Amino acid sequence: MKLPLSDSRWLSLPAMLALSATLASCGNLPLFGEHEDEEEENEQLVTNEQGVTCGTERWNVKTGVDADVGSVATTSTTVSIATLVGYARPGSLPDNNRVAPVELTRYRLRNVTMTGYKAETDSDFHIVVSDGTHSMIVEIPNLGCVGTSSPLYSAISSARSAFLANHSPTSTFKTTNETVTFIGVGFWDFNHGQTGVAANAIELHPATFFCSGLNC
Repeated sequence: MKLPLSDSRWLSLPAMLALSATLASCGNLPLFGEHEDEEEENEQLVTNEQGVTCGTERWNVKTGVDADVGSVATTSTTVSIATLVGYARPGSLPDNNRVAPVELTRYRLRNVTMTGYKAETDSDFHIVVSDGTHSMIVEIPNLGCVGTSSPLYSAISSARSAFLANHSPTSTFKTTNETVTFIGVGFWDFNHGQTGVAANAIELHPATFFCSGLNC
């Protein structure tokens, strides 16, 4: 079907699609029919016996039930986002083991800017933090996806409760401009084009502490 061309306000359907493609390429906008809120992780999901939907990709490491979790530091090291995103990415990522030293270190990101967050289909809270130049991801798992045998269970619970006290994640991103502090275990993720992903795909996963405010 072709729309009337006698009125300059109307374009033919092919012209509309061509215009959409041009705008998308120039301004990084979605094409007609595309969605901004596509699944972030693009990984396989499973529903456990508690009825909670969880991920599968390096999931033992993400939740602290892997073979090396006993070697994770119990104290934190204060570091900047710029330092973390500058680390060289390892060549391989084992499913049930950690890559030293990053995945054995608990990092503190102090007075960084939280720019957005959402609840993912794997039940994690996906949080983007920035220093104004670099961004990276912090994740807080759902306790239903964390084995109670995990030595990180209690800290994850505290971090999630502190975050939920003043934030209500939904399946779409909520933007914010909030000064926060996170502590979490270093983690090497795969780059799926996630919102806020660092160039080397480093994350804090899981977060083990959260507070909001300057110097909190």
